[in-house]
Amino acid sequence: MKDHHDELQLSIAQVSNRYNELKQLIDTKIILITKETVASTHELSEWYTTLIDSLTVEKESIDLNIEKEEQKAKKFVYEIESEMQTFQDDIQTFTKNNTFRSENLTKIFEKLDELIQRLDSLS
Repeated sequence: MKDHHDELQLSIAQVSNRYNELKQLIDTKIILITKETVASTHELSEWYTTLIDSLTVEKESIDLNIEKEEQKAKKFVYEIESEMQTFQDDIQTFTKNNTFRSENLTKIFEKLDELIQRLDSLS
């Protein structure tokens, strides 16, 4: 009977040890999972931050290019408007003096058509 009791005690000790090993392994795995999750979340956060920073820089560059193109287009239109002003002065002079020369009118029409074509080329 003592042998049976000793065997039982040994078996209980072995089961207890095995249980404790499993418990320790579970605790270790939970800690590992937690650390990996934190590291992955941190890595993902850094990746998104880098991506957002890169997109912000690219957006600023695009915005700057749009503004430059806007200024360039406005300058182009203002130059045409300035050229147009000279024809308005000529037309007012013709109207005041009642002097219409067909060659002058033809030149004005041609120049106005040219300005319209230049302006239409702006897309």
